[in-house]
Amino acid sequence: MSYADIDRFSFETVTRLIGLVIITVIFLDHVIKKAKDRPVTRSHDNFCSSPNCLRCNFVINLTQLKVKAGRQFLKNPRELERLGHWISDDVYEDEERKPTKFYLPELLSFPVIERGFHEKDVDFLETNWETIAREFEEISSTANFNQTNWTINSTPTGQWSVFYLINQGSEVMQNCKLCPETMTIVKSLDDLLYECSFGNVCFTVLEPGTSISAHYGPCNVRSRCHLGLQIPEGFELLVGSKTTTWSEGNCVLFDDSYFHSVECWRKTSGTRVVLMVDLWHFGLNPHERSAIQEIFPAVPTSENFQSKHE
Repeated sequence: MSYADIDRFSFETVTRLIGLVIITVIFLDHVIKKAKDRPVTRSHDNFCSSPNCLRCNFVINLTQLKVKAGRQFLKNPRELERLGHWISDDVYEDEERKPTKFYLPELLSFPVIERGFHEKDVDFLETNWETIAREFEEISSTANFNQTNWTINSTPTGQWSVFYLINQGSEVMQNCKLCPETMTIVKSLDDLLYECSFGNVCFTVLEPGTSISAHYGPCNVRSRCHLGLQIPEGFELLVGSKTTTWSEGNCVLFDDSYFHSVECWRKTSGTRVVLMVDLWHFGLNPHERSAIQEIFPAVPTSENFQSKHE
């Protein structure tokens, strides 16, 4: 290679780098302007007052989020095309879905999700449901009940309690130690939404007669799975325009970016207990999963809170 070739190669390399820097500056400038112009969409029902709640906390720096998303997008524009669409425009596709934090466009959507989209994980949970139910019985028994491990919530219609194993992407170690087999089962799931603040795993208990008012979840990039453990008659899950219910030992999958609620249409004689597990949306590619983890990392346990939402 001659000196002339080396000089030409160096010039082309520098030119490309300068071009990339210019494109990056223009792109991030566009992101910041868009973020400033767009209000955060939110529902007005069923919100808690915790400052750390991902779904309910509206004091978010949308500009910062979009700059982080822009950096991820520039790494692989081809595989992160949908993320680029979110950066440029926060448009919701229908009135039934209004996630409070993050909406990735062009994802296939169903209020109630068919098990075939997560068949391997659903089959594994259902195969092990009795083991999970036994550990729930142990932590909820009078001898082992410790209110500091639970979140106890009151509503106009009754009470529900939540026992977190994973809260906003981080393990709640004091609770995980009490449910070692359940944690082993959960962490074996292929699509477990883990190390991302959109991911939760918990036991959720509704007392007889208790309803949960309608609300939107924080995102549309997860499939929420409920494994039925104790299911008396009278409870229904409403998601968008669909209505379903639970059965013991079986999973219900739904998209909680839809307006959804739990209704108890009569005073039942027992409590409703499910294991709630968040899974990655079945339509995401590996690059999108990784990018979303970077944009919305797990909330450290020291900063976390015990959310009250289903």
